Amino acid sequence: GVVEVEFSEPLIADLSSLVVTDPDGRRWERTGIGQHSMQASLDTTALGVYEVEWKTVSPVDGHTLRGSYRFGVGVTPTDVEAATTTAAQTSGLLLAVACAVEYTGLLATMGMLLVGRLASATDTGLGARPARVGPCPGADRRDRGGGR
Repeated sequence: GVVEVEFSEPLIADLSSLVVTDPDGRRWERTGIGQHSMQASLDTTALGVYEVEWKTVSPVDGHTLRGSYRFGVGVTPTDVEAATTTAAQTSGLLLAVACAVEYTGLLATMGMLLVGRLASATDTGLGARPARVGPCPGADRRDRGGGR
């Protein structure tokens, strides 16, 4: 038989694993991997409860996903949960909100740094200066009205 686990995100082959343990304790490792699925080929002639354990790392945001579930061949796995997933349950909405908060914080920080830099430049005399009022430098002071 073949056990196949499908994912909504692409898989990274080197960071993904799939192991099926049969009722006799034999472990069957991953035998195939696609863009969104992993497979393990195994002998399903033994009657009993099989356990499937999988792990992968999301290429989208780098978090680790792992989970497990049990199924029965010739028996119903009544003493265990038929499907238990212990994956890091991060919903798409929660992830989007977390990203929005992070980017808002980064933008606010950059804005405060920019305002602080501009204020510092004005305080040190690097900002705009008022226009100079008075005679032009180099003008001859003797030629001011009097005819001399």
